[in-house]
Amino acid sequence: MPLSADIPDDIWSHIAHFLPPKTLRNLYSVNRPLLDLALNERYREIRIVSRKQFRNGIKYLQHLRDPNISPRVRALVYNEGFSLSFPFPRNLTRDQIVGLCQQLDALLVEVVSTFSNVTSFDICASLPPSDGLPAFISKAWDTFGVGLQVLTINGFLGELSRLLPSSTNLKSLHTLSLYLNSSTSDAPSKNREHMSGIVAPFLRGIFPTIRTLSITSSVAADHSVLFEPMERPSTLASLSLDMSFGRPSFENLSGLVHFMNTNSTTLKHVILKDSRDYTLLTGKSSVQLCLPNLETLEAETEDFLRFLGQPGLYLQASKDTLTTLILGQYYMSFQELTELATTLSHRATDRGLRSLYVCVDKLSPQVFDVLSETLIRLDDLTVIYSYKGITANANNEGSMPHNFLMPEDQSEVTEAFIAEMAKRTYLEWRLRSLSILDDPDEPGLGPEHMIILSALKRSIPSVVTDRESEYAERAEAKFDRQLQEYFGSVITRSFGRLNSLDHN
Repeated sequence: MPLSADIPDDIWSHIAHFLPPKTLRNLYSVNRPLLDLALNERYREIRIVSRKQFRNGIKYLQHLRDPNISPRVRALVYNEGFSLSFPFPRNLTRDQIVGLCQQLDALLVEVVSTFSNVTSFDICASLPPSDGLPAFISKAWDTFGVGLQVLTINGFLGELSRLLPSSTNLKSLHTLSLYLNSSTSDAPSKNREHMSGIVAPFLRGIFPTIRTLSITSSVAADHSVLFEPMERPSTLASLSLDMSFGRPSFENLSGLVHFMNTNSTTLKHVILKDSRDYTLLTGKSSVQLCLPNLETLEAETEDFLRFLGQPGLYLQASKDTLTTLILGQYYMSFQELTELATTLSHRATDRGLRSLYVCVDKLSPQVFDVLSETLIRLDDLTVIYSYKGITANANNEGSMPHNFLMPEDQSEVTEAFIAEMAKRTYLEWRLRSLSILDDPDEPGLGPEHMIILSALKRSIPSVVTDRESEYAERAEAKFDRQLQEYFGSVITRSFGRLNSLDHN
């Protein structure tokens, strides 16, 4: 019986998702439809991860076998360390604890065999192997592998062979997240063997159905084998990689570019993050990136972006569809920025690029001239400027970083930039959010930075928010301490000049 003739059941289910456990339990006694709704939400996700969630121990696991409970489970989260952290009584002997562990392992296998409707499985196996894990995993794949849609695996590379199922059993899988770790005892040759012999064949088997792929890896082995040409067409729409894009993680990035091009008809979102320090690659790509349906590109990796070459060239194929562009760690010249903006400028204002994050080697007023003329529909802009600092003209060399300048030198550079910006007002630009950073890891802390941002907001009337507000509390104390010491007289002169121009 439906809960309401006017409101669909899926709306009620969505509402129940936000209710606390106590409120859900209060619905048990109202009527049968609400009882079903509350039970579905309460047991929608089962987390077997720590002893804190299992104060009643084995009795709770036995409860999950109830035929009125187990079919309601849709998501299962399992941590291999669960049995090792189980709250066994302190007065038990070693043999008794071993016996209880075996009983617990057997019970887990029995419980998972009743979860026939699970569509999401998250497993973490970062600890040394336990005796009961193979049986538990095997039973899990047999029970819900065919209907599984979302899979997350976090484990050591050498242990993945006991976690991964046959790809033929995952006929419904569309989202995969892999977190690959390596043990300090693993030899590089072993890592390469596991990568090519375990992970690569598994990925090739699921590629025909997978739509979202995310890989985070700290393994020092060549990942190129994961992106070799596919024999069958793919439906991949989203690719996210968090790993090193230099050696030894990649001996050559051409295979990755070719892999993305192979999926060009379906690939819409690409996220590449490089948070690890390895040997930089040299050379340029012999294969041109061509993604005509790309909507989002978040590339925070200097290696890969330098490998691709000039942004204005490799984004040519994506100029009609791109809405979000993040190019981190790659500091481009004013000419490169101009070419990039020109490439993306041809679209109608209601369908153009909406969010842009770029790094420039010099921050100059001409940067904003170009962006305001070419990307008029841009909503969100973040500009990072590098060690060459600030300049009043894009053709000049720019200042040294403010860390290495005396206060009076900082003042002169900032004053010149502000004076140039005071001559400009971008009335047609629709920019709503603006962020200007000289250090992406420590944003919004310097007086120089705050003054520049204030000047820019005067020149861009449409700006209503800036990301520096997120750091306001952290920056306020430091800003107050430095303000009088470094910029007391400069602030008075600069803002006095801006106010006089406004009145005129």
